[in-house]
Amino acid sequence: MDFAKLILLLLLVSSMGACNKESELVEAVEKNNAFKILDQGNRSGVLESKNASIAQKDDFTVLWSQHKNHVIGGGIVPEIDFTKQAIIGVFLGEKPTGGYSVVIDKITLENNTAHVYFTTILPGKNCRLTQALTSPYTIVTAPKNFTSTVFHESRQVKSCR
Repeated sequence: MDFAKLILLLLLVSSMGACNKESELVEAVEKNNAFKILDQGNRSGVLESKNASIAQKDDFTVLWSQHKNHVIGGGIVPEIDFTKQAIIGVFLGEKPTGGYSVVIDKITLENNTAHVYFTTILPGKNCRLTQALTSPYTIVTAPKNFTSTVFHESRQVKSCR
């Protein structure tokens, strides 16, 4: 077997192992009822910076109506089983340009408190930006196994050259 074929075979075998590990990770996340993204983007009707933890349908309906107020008809409120799930939302508020985003990195549970770790991504000084108002957000569903919520923000400046 020549050297090139050996390298190709090694790459193929190692990538198969990575796929198995990735699928095992996905299975573990699903088994532990990790959070799932419900909606994420850069145009929300929530124009002030806000973190939300919602455990009741009526509160979610109010938030969703505000969030989707720019959509004709207000957008259809997703069906959530609030006996099992809660809503976590991070809204950055109105920003003067594009280039901003927010990502919920993880949610941990400690003494009935959900700790929501999220990253706010800011545009760097050399980034070419959309010259339009934006309002970045991420909304997730999470298992309803907590009674209080603490949000932890980290910031990251996007590097553009």
